[in-house]
Amino acid sequence: MAIRIVLADDSRAVRDVLVEILNRSPELDLVGLADDEPTLLAAIEEFAPDVVVTDVRMPPTGTDEGVRVAESLAATHPGIGVVIVTGFNDPGWLSRVFDRGTENRAWVMKEHVYTRHQLIAAVRTVHQGERWIDPSLTARS
Repeated sequence: MAIRIVLADDSRAVRDVLVEILNRSPELDLVGLADDEPTLLAAIEEFAPDVVVTDVRMPPTGTDEGVRVAESLAATHPGIGVVIVTGFNDPGWLSRVFDRGTENRAWVMKEHVYTRHQLIAAVRTVHQGERWIDPSLTARS
């Protein structure tokens, strides 16, 4: 059975690259796209994905929308995995994503989505109910 994914990123160029990566894996089914937080929340309700892949900063405020969605889903839909794909490694955001009592969370740095198939690995891992953190972040610890 395919892993159903909703993808959100406000940059069309980034979104297109992520779509290309996700579509290369036959066990993944990209069911919805969003470019801001309200559209992402609507897509989650409409498509009931297994995993949400999202950027951190998106409209409407361009601050921490992806992190807020991860926090909200931990309370309302804890079975939905969340993969944050971002260029930021803010410790506060990481804590908010990983310290909410849900294991099915991942953090992938945008510059590594192609490296060793990190995006695909992160999606598979959170779908199995486990955590995945970009190895470049754990190497810095």
